[in-house]
Amino acid sequence: MKTATLTRNPSTPESTFGLMQSDTGFKVVTCENTLRRIPSGTYEAELRYSPKHKGLDFGFGRGMVYGLKDVKGRTNIEIHPANWFFQLEGCIAPGSAVAYLQTPDKKLVQGITSSRDAVRALMTEMRGRPFQLIIKDPL
Repeated sequence: MKTATLTRNPSTPESTFGLMQSDTGFKVVTCENTLRRIPSGTYEAELRYSPKHKGLDFGFGRGMVYGLKDVKGRTNIEIHPANWFFQLEGCIAPGSAVAYLQTPDKKLVQGITSSRDAVRALMTEMRGRPFQLIIKDPL
């Protein structure tokens, strides 16, 4: 089973950004909602159907995303595309870079770029198989 480590950077009041790197060297930046972020720890990520993302297809079937198993006190924790913290309800969004992006209501908010491409790359890297995700907070 492959392993990826998500190392978080110090947070802003709204967003927590980090770097996810696999044991093979694959890297993506990540974004989480600071108020709903996942506790640090080790989790198994596996493909699952997400009704919320049923229109997306990353090569493993329409609506399939990685979900985390056994997050204490939480359910439906997924790794899916998003650009800003307010699009995340306790999930993780991979991306290419952290940048200030214009929201639909024309505000500039720090978020991540190329999230759909990063999710597709993660799915390809993991080949749709389960993997272990280690989440670490900053020291």
